[in-house]
Amino acid sequence: VLEIASFHELNTEIRQVTLQEVYQADEAFLTNSLIHIMPLTQVGNQVIGSGGPGPTTRKLMSTYKQLAEHETGKPFPLYNH
Repeated sequence: VLEIASFHELNTEIRQVTLQEVYQADEAFLTNSLIHIMPLTQVGNQVIGSGGPGPTTRKLMSTYKQLAEHETGKPFPLYNH
């Protein structure tokens, strides 16, 4: 995901964030080897950003999907909001 972000010329940081930062974010996503890239749209009752995947998250998800399909030769399912 960091390589995809770099490809899209996005600045990245690896650090812990506070819950307050998450609440104030325009958009957020979670990533790991099992969920790949999943938009974080709500924490408890607090909606994050617009409540849906933001443009940066959608761009990263799309590129990840294209790379996965290229590597495997198979359709790659993504989280749909």
